[in-house]
Amino acid sequence: MDNAVNSLHQRTNILFGQIAQAMQAQASTGMDMSGFIAVYQKKLQQVYSEDLPLAMLRDSSDIILHAEGPAARHHAAGTSAVAWLCQEAERRIRQLGMAALKLGQSSLNAAEKDLRVLLNGLAPGSLYLGFSVDSAIRMAATQDDLAIENTGEMMVITTIRDTVRSLPRVPTFVGDEGVHAEITEEFTDAETRDAMLMAAYHLSPTGKRGIHTIEISAPGSHEKAGSFTNRERTVLRESVVRSPVMRNLRHGDFVGQLREVDLDAQRFTLRDVPGIGSIRCVMGDLSADTARKLIGHGARVFGEYEADRDGRPRLIRVAHVEPYQVQTKLAC
Repeated sequence: MDNAVNSLHQRTNILFGQIAQAMQAQASTGMDMSGFIAVYQKKLQQVYSEDLPLAMLRDSSDIILHAEGPAARHHAAGTSAVAWLCQEAERRIRQLGMAALKLGQSSLNAAEKDLRVLLNGLAPGSLYLGFSVDSAIRMAATQDDLAIENTGEMMVITTIRDTVRSLPRVPTFVGDEGVHAEITEEFTDAETRDAMLMAAYHLSPTGKRGIHTIEISAPGSHEKAGSFTNRERTVLRESVVRSPVMRNLRHGDFVGQLREVDLDAQRFTLRDVPGIGSIRCVMGDLSADTARKLIGHGARVFGEYEADRDGRPRLIRVAHVEPYQVQTKLAC
């Protein structure tokens, strides 16, 4: 912990030592060392004004977004750009986290309510924003409470954190005309894979907000930073938004509750599915009118789906959806 800040302190100690040596040489020889001293002082100023804020983000954040463009200037980023980045980052981190959890519906709802996405801070250098995930219960706990860790709770946060830190890998699978099939080997769980690709799509800039590149890094992992541009957004829109990357397809139909729809992404989650809990659904021609009729009601979906190793459906490409009258509360 605090590796980046500690390394920075070591650099500053060296700079202070060089300043002291220059001042000592000036005093003992009478030679004018003011030029050398000014250079070292300028380096120190840069360390504390620019490098230290970024080092603190690296030590405290699960993921860092580095935005470049006219709206992400060195010391005065546009407020609309910052607001957009914060809103999108929180929304996509939440969706990624929930997609990674294979829990029953009640446990999934509890985890979703407990999850907190934190903005750790901002740093100059174009614009850096650091985000981390934690448990609301853990954040509110006293030191005595923390001494007795809730193992299940921490496993949930660890799973979410590991998934979010994998996001920088996505651009390596985005080609000029589509997503490489190898991504199914890298991200074997269908729901997590689709959520990962959609997070990449939404976080890739359009350029309209004055941001042309977003580099995503995960300081707590060994992942290389990934760059997201309008190219990635265009390819993902044309190849993934309407047709998710899937394998080992099966045909089936499922019933559950439909509570919200992302029309831009053409996706919704079918909840309270008997014996399953929830299924991520993709429907390429889902209209606002159809969504309005189904939201808050029961629905039956038909289509091709990909299951996990246990045969549990994780992602379905919906060919048809229709209202379904739920008589009683469905078990998870």
